[in-house]
Amino acid sequence: MTLQNTQEAQAQFLFWNTQASLSLILFITFSLGVIAAVIGLLPVFIRLRTKMNMLKRENQILSIKENPTKGSGKVAASK
Repeated sequence: MTLQNTQEAQAQFLFWNTQASLSLILFITFSLGVIAAVIGLLPVFIRLRTKMNMLKRENQILSIKENPTKGSGKVAASK
């Protein structure tokens, strides 16, 4: 496999300075961006998953209250 954009490029970030092929620098910066996005969205995913589980439990409780024979397996006496 051959790489395109193999000419040397210089990258500077804060106190970090390096020189590498342009394709390698592009790949590394893209990968770091994806990692930063995932880390940034992780709290949102956790909060939404917690909320979803809470709503599922609430839905189960409400469905049992609405139809008590469904959850207990007993037949209700007719009036």
